[in-house]
Amino acid sequence: MNCMGQATLFFLLFDLYGLFSIKFKGNGSSKDVLLYFMITLSAFVTSCFQYEFTEVIKPIVIFFTFYVAYYGYQVVVDKEKFIKYLVFAVFAGFFANLLLTYYLNFYVIGHVVGTRVLYNYWTHDVIAVTLVGLISSVVIGYSFYCLFCHPSRIMKILGVGCILVAAKVNIDTATRTPFVILFVVYAVLLYELYKQSKLTQKVGLICLVVLFASVLFHYLLPLLSDSAIANRLNESGLETSRWEIMEFYFSSLLDYPIGGHNVSAILHKEAHNLLFEGFDYYGVIFFVLMLILQVVMIYRLWLLHRIKNKTRIVFLLMAMMIAVYLQSWAEPVLAGYPQLAWSMFLFDGLIAAYLRDKENCNVVPNRANSIR
Repeated sequence: MNCMGQATLFFLLFDLYGLFSIKFKGNGSSKDVLLYFMITLSAFVTSCFQYEFTEVIKPIVIFFTFYVAYYGYQVVVDKEKFIKYLVFAVFAGFFANLLLTYYLNFYVIGHVVGTRVLYNYWTHDVIAVTLVGLISSVVIGYSFYCLFCHPSRIMKILGVGCILVAAKVNIDTATRTPFVILFVVYAVLLYELYKQSKLTQKVGLICLVVLFASVLFHYLLPLLSDSAIANRLNESGLETSRWEIMEFYFSSLLDYPIGGHNVSAILHKEAHNLLFEGFDYYGVIFFVLMLILQVVMIYRLWLLHRIKNKTRIVFLLMAMMIAVYLQSWAEPVLAGYPQLAWSMFLFDGLIAAYLRDKENCNVVPNRANSIR
């Protein structure tokens, strides 16, 4: 997802390939497409006057990533296959980048435990340690799908591998947010399985996971007692300045209405969420439009939640969206890893298209593809 350090170009080429593949077709206009176009336009205009060329491309990626997912779903014949393959491609990119980042920093360079910086695998630039948390969110979301939704044993093994890798990387880098995301994603979606009376069919798997986790923590806890992650989980380590940072950004909304990194330059800290970070980048108009989009995303998740007979695809979309949405509110995304934001817009496009298809066609999910 950051091949050769050219993530923006990579996503743009992906979008162009998608546009030509679907031949720019789509089933009518959409308020969702219009909202994304307005968000992109506001960011694009600001970027043209304040940033270099590569930053001008990034807003274009926002619109076309959503567009390709939204209209691509409409024109393909096998819609569920389209979702599964597209989401897997995103997961594979994030998972590979997580492994490469860990390999470079812990095996090639030798990361000093407790330090809050890493090196980018592709560019070798110094980056914040929270990068692994941003990448891990996609891996965590996909792990639930592998463990509890996909019938293949290979995918279940992959799900276990995802959890182990994410846990290892984030423990070693003392990154807390992914563990919160892991808890929320699994709690919410296990509850969804329980509502469908499917949880009883997963008792064996759940018991195995709990037993495995218990044994693992039994041996790990003594080792972690004096570790960096343990220090960050004690009373003083849990103290955070996120609320103070958010208050400062909010109080600066009218002071810097056209963006330009002015607030972060004054505070010397990036906003730890996409909404206020977007304001600092692109201004108040972008902030208002993104706030609307954030509400719409929550509403779409609520609509997925209300589907009674959820298929594997619904659980996949919910798991991925919940994970990346939570992460977008916990760390700097645009400055840290904009690929996460673009992936979230891609998932949102798939969800919007899926819900529209279900509403317009009055399609009842096929029981043959239900969670078993």
